[in-house]
Amino acid sequence: MKPHHLLSLVLFLAALGLSLFLGHRAGMARGQAVTAARLAALPRPAAPPPLSVAPAAPAPAEKRDRSRAELAAFIEAIKGRVLQAGNSTGLVMGFNDTSVREELDTLTAGEIKVAMDLANERPQGLEQAGLSMALLGQWGRLAPAAAYAYASSQPQGTGPMANLWMNVLFPVWANSDPQAAARALAETLKGKPDQLTLGMSGNIVFQVAEKLANTNLPAAMQFVGSLPESSRPLAVTAIAKQAHEAGRQKLFDAIAALPKGEDKTDWQHAAATALAPVDATASAAYIDGLGLDQEDTRQATRTVFEKWKNHDPRAATAWAMSRLPGPEKEVLIDHAVQSWARSEPNECARWLGEFPAGDPLLDHAIATFARSVGKKDPESAREWAARITAGPLREETLGKLPPAKQ
Repeated sequence: MKPHHLLSLVLFLAALGLSLFLGHRAGMARGQAVTAARLAALPRPAAPPPLSVAPAAPAPAEKRDRSRAELAAFIEAIKGRVLQAGNSTGLVMGFNDTSVREELDTLTAGEIKVAMDLANERPQGLEQAGLSMALLGQWGRLAPAAAYAYASSQPQGTGPMANLWMNVLFPVWANSDPQAAARALAETLKGKPDQLTLGMSGNIVFQVAEKLANTNLPAAMQFVGSLPESSRPLAVTAIAKQAHEAGRQKLFDAIAALPKGEDKTDWQHAAATALAPVDATASAAYIDGLGLDQEDTRQATRTVFEKWKNHDPRAATAWAMSRLPGPEKEVLIDHAVQSWARSEPNECARWLGEFPAGDPLLDHAIATFARSVGKKDPESAREWAARITAGPLREETLGKLPPAKQ
């Protein structure tokens, strides 16, 4: 082939290759444009959330309080089981029927208010009282201040019936806020002329004072001063229990910090009395460590004895006799017999028999014992009276006894 022909062929092939290349690129561009247009027309799927973000949970439906009609059906369903669950103590401490407790736990404070109104509209009686107590106890766990305001505004919130309300509400309230419960209880009892109410409230006062002493001892001691006079002894006893528990030193320190006076002396006696039954040696050491003069130390010992003898006359007498001089021992034995002969005459007689026969220290105690048992057992009483060593006292005692049965 001639050279110029070869050059023409090369140029032709190069032009053809360039044409094909440019055509391919143009075709690709047109194809891509068509494809992009078609894709754009298709619906786009939702973009998935980022892996680091959890899908949002659906918002919970807002809980609504049950209607009056629904709550009427609720109390109708539990009314019988409330009475089967236990007495008033059971209502305070919790139901034996756990299903009742579980159902009460579903109530809100707002629902309880309506349910209480419905319960109080029912005829008065055990069923109505049981429902009210059950609902009030649950309300006291959720909102005790509101429950107290409701209870004290009701007709049942005054007089002897108030004790049912207080027995349910205040022990529960004292578990969550003993200081608030104590303030409300003192206010409830203030100025009440009803001695029955004050007397029956003793157990409530004891429980509230005990709970408050466990958390705030100074506040508990102040609580005593806010109570009516007749309600104070049990509160003092509850607080003084700290003397034989973990809070012993705190109690002793709190008493030591009181200004000198009758209140401080009373607390000292209460602490020693609480401690004596569990640790007589520690009680004696506490009294001796108060820095009292001899007469005040004797008086403290006598005070502890007079309170302790009502619970354990044998131990109380032995303790006091070891601390007081001889002339006072006759009085101690006589005072022990005064209460013991009425409650446990046989045990008291056995105790008297442990002393040496013919001991003059026993004369007044034997006379007291004989008079105490004379009506029920005149023959035994006269036998005891014959043991009195002092003739005039013996004859006087025999003269006051019924004649022995023939």
